[in-house]
Order: sequence, then structure tokens, then C-alpha cells
Amino acid sequence: MNRPAISPQEYLIPYWSFGTIYRESVLFRRDKNGQPLPAALLYPPDKILSVESSDTGTVYIPGKDYAVHGHALEWLPGSSIPCQDYEKLYPQAPIEGHSFPKTGGGYLFFSEGDCFHRMQTLVTYTHSGSWTDTVPRSQSHLLPQTRALLSSGHAPRLLVMGDSITEGANSSGPLHVPPYLGSWWQLAAEGLGRNHGLSIPVQSTAMGGQVSAWGVDQAEAAARNFLPDLVWIAFGMNDGSLKVPPADFRRNIRTIMHIIHGTCPAAEFVLVASILPNPKAAGFTGFHMENRDMLLSLKQTGTAVADVTAMHQAFLKRKPYLDMTGNHVNHPNDFLARLQAQVMLATLGEDITSEPV
Repeated sequence: MNRPAISPQEYLIPYWSFGTIYRESVLFRRDKNGQPLPAALLYPPDKILSVESSDTGTVYIPGKDYAVHGHALEWLPGSSIPCQDYEKLYPQAPIEGHSFPKTGGGYLFFSEGDCFHRMQTLVTYTHSGSWTDTVPRSQSHLLPQTRALLSSGHAPRLLVMGDSITEGANSSGPLHVPPYLGSWWQLAAEGLGRNHGLSIPVQSTAMGGQVSAWGVDQAEAAARNFLPDLVWIAFGMNDGSLKVPPADFRRNIRTIMHIIHGTCPAAEFVLVASILPNPKAAGFTGFHMENRDMLLSLKQTGTAVADVTAMHQAFLKRKPYLDMTGNHVNHPNDFLARLQAQVMLATLGEDITSEPV
């Protein structure tokens, strides 16, 4: 089986659209009894185009390494595809620096870097299924200044603020491992530029471990130093897990916007509702849904909301958390970072196809 060539634009074709899914990630694993579990795909495939290692260096063979059953792939005995033991993913004893308590008892294996990438497998396939859950809608009408700049051939100056997810934690590009995909905002900014034949100037202040209150402290200098036309604000994962009161979270986001408007009164905003933490990681689930609702309450002319939370929630109905995680706790892998980029582009009203417009 030949590996299909995949363009940067094809990585951004919405997962909820009809046609081809490029490099969907799955993680083959065994149950407590040592039996391999099927790896769920978003859709029943019509045709498998390739099954690859996460570094895209190995192409696996149908009938030898895997078989297709409905909307899932089956790991075959003797397969070269990585298949993780239950005890590896859910150890009974803690592992220093590599575990967190698991909801219901025991522990959950955790690792940064490309550890989970190397456990995962990439599947490219065609399908004729339909997406019946939520989809992000264009909010371009809320961003008239941004649309005017793009329509006139001018690139908006983009400021990005956020935590480790936005910094690019566990994305392959920042990790310097194949296939070298950037963080979600890099993918989205590049896709936006390609769609309009522009190079989008971008400045990111994102830093791991931070919360919205930290963003308040960074806002004035960031605005003054970069003078943005458009700001993507992506806090919420850490605020939610640390149980920062949702009203305080909302106030912090409003304050960031107010401070930036003090320097850049015409700046427009897209607020990003975070992906969800792993519910099996004890203590990490907090006010994430409430924070998403707080952001939605701020939607108005000049302020749109990219509801990544709703899309991640919908994906978790079809796929396990392990398929989409970069650290097994609260970071996305490339597949989920691509979803976040796709939601951002859809929110901006961008139509991403396999060929640049």
C-alpha cells in the first residue's frame, strides 16, 4: 500500500465534512485480560488509503497488521502496529513523574514529549458517512474589521494568548518529530493565509501552566509591542482544572480585551473554549463546561467564540480520549490540534478545501 501525499491544506479539511479523513489517530490497546481492543474511527471507512506509524515512516499492511470491521480497525496477531498493555496505561502503583491518580482507583500513565505519539497510529481513509453532531458555524459577521482587511488583501496582525495547549505542548512540530505539524494556532494562521494568499503576521505570548489571570498581566505589553488587529484568547484548561470561579474567569477574559482595546481600540477577538481534560485523570475535570458558557456569554460584534469544547465533547462520543491525547491528561496530539485549528477557521468563516482558493 502506497502512502498518499498529504498537503498542509488537507490537514485542515474539517473532520465533519464528507470525503476523506487524513491521518486520523488511533491508539491500539489491550483490555485487562490482554485481549486487543478495536480502534474506533470517526466514520465507517469505504476505503483505507493508508495505515501509518505516527512518524509516517512505516506503512502497515492490511490482512497482516490490521483488518477493518465496521467503523473500527482490528489489531491482528503478530502485527507490527504498537498495541499497549492495560497495565502500561493504567499502572497499579505510581510511577515517579509519569503518573496521576486515576478516577476510581489506581493510576494513569502520563508523559510529555512524543511518548503518546509513538503509541498512536495514523489512518487515512475515504468515507460516505455523515456528521450528525454539532458543527461550528461561521461568525464572520461578528468580525467586520477582520473580514474587511482580508477582503481588501491586507493581512490582519494576529496576537495569540493562552496556556500550554496554545504554546504547542505535544504537537509534533514543537517537539521536532515527524510529521512536524505546528500548534493549533500555527495551523490555523497558515490556513487563513493560504486561503487569502497572504502571510499573516503573528505574535504568541502563550506559556504552559498559565491561567487567565496571568493573561491579564500580559495584555498591556503584548498589545503595545505588537499592535494587533485580531486577538485569539485561549485560556480555560488550567482555570477549569484549578476550579477558578467561572465568574472570575469571565472577568479576566473581559479585562484582557479591555486592556488591549486601550491600545488597539479596533482590535477584534476570537475567544477559544478549551478542549476537555481526561475524565479518567482524577482531579482534572472542573469548570471547563462552565467556562465555555462564560465565553459564549461574551459573544457580540467584535468578539466571536470558537467552541472547541463542544467539538471535543462530540468526538469523545465516537473515539476514546487515548486516541486524541498528547499526554493522557490535558494536551492534544496532532489530530486534536488540527480539530482546534479547523474550528477556528470555521468560526472565521473560512472554507477549507483540498486546494487553496
